[in-house]
Amino acid sequence: MPGLSSAANTSSWVEALLSGLRELAHVEGKSLVVESRWAEGSNDRLGAHAVERAGLKPDVLVAFQTPAALALQRATMTIPIVMVPAGDPIGTGLITSFSRSGGNITGVSTGGPELHAKGMGIFRDFVPLFLRVGVLANAAEPFSKPLLARFLRAPTS
Repeated sequence: MPGLSSAANTSSWVEALLSGLRELAHVEGKSLVVESRWAEGSNDRLGAHAVERAGLKPDVLVAFQTPAALALQRATMTIPIVMVPAGDPIGTGLITSFSRSGGNITGVSTGGPELHAKGMGIFRDFVPLFLRVGVLANAAEPFSKPLLARFLRAPTS
């Protein structure tokens, strides 16, 4: 399981995954081996972690967040990858559509720019007189790029 965050920051996600696997009768150390690598916030580490994980030829790879899913996508086209969660998987090139991923990636998405733009429309319905919106995002993060572009193209009235 490669991830950009630290093991401490994602421990609840990992525990939820392991809990779900236990419900399916997969128990770590008995019928399941889980090997994790964390980039500790450094995108530079993800590529090496992804190649290392794919080289072990696991049955499935789990990617926590978009940058890890992108690194795994570059590392393998054959091993199934589960992304949990990934932002804008279509805009970042992880999948071709929500109905058919077009590759070896599946999982959970936090949506894409269209969903967030729709949210802004709903917000405008509730607060019709707002004039300015502040957006705080990491422009270097793959999910943020299409989201920010969509916000910049949004109509002002």
